[in-house]
Amino acid sequence: MLKEATEERFFSHTDIPLVIMAVDLTDRGATAQRGGPLWEALLAGLAVAGVFPPLERDGHRLVDAIALVPVPTAAVIEDGADVVLSVNLLGAEALEEWPDAPKQEADEPAKAKRKNMLDTLFEVMDLSQLDTAARHAELADVVVTPRFGPADWRDFQLADLFMAAGRAAALEQLPALQALCRPVDLEAARREAAFS
Repeated sequence: MLKEATEERFFSHTDIPLVIMAVDLTDRGATAQRGGPLWEALLAGLAVAGVFPPLERDGHRLVDAIALVPVPTAAVIEDGADVVLSVNLLGAEALEEWPDAPKQEADEPAKAKRKNMLDTLFEVMDLSQLDTAARHAELADVVVTPRFGPADWRDFQLADLFMAAGRAAALEQLPALQALCRPVDLEAARREAAFS
């Protein structure tokens, strides 16, 4: 699916420099992927430990970078980004209920979700990463931290609510982002690139 979605393109095909983070279990550290097939880097970056198997490449086992780099701001800064916007999905502030979510009927008791071992593992991982995520995010020029209502990692049916929370958080930061932007003469930029 990732091969098809990326049309089997490589990092070298991207117009804007791209970095996809992963954790190298073999070398026991974060790794910034900047070359090779996009599908392969995405597969490593999406390999959530305990849910998907690691990507095995050149004797290394790669998984999702969230364990060490929940917000990969430093890699983007290292690559020379002019303006850095970070999105921290592991914010400490949560909402008691989702705004604009349908209300439950009074006679319809809310079902308490029973947590299994994997739920608990993810909850502990999230808690252990709150500080790390905030520190990495703060390296950016502008930080967007959505506030989510009650949910866990399997609540895919809440996608619209997650997106609305992200949109609201981004709109809050729009003035800060606009203050950093400067008009670009695209024609001049193209001419300059042609001579480079």
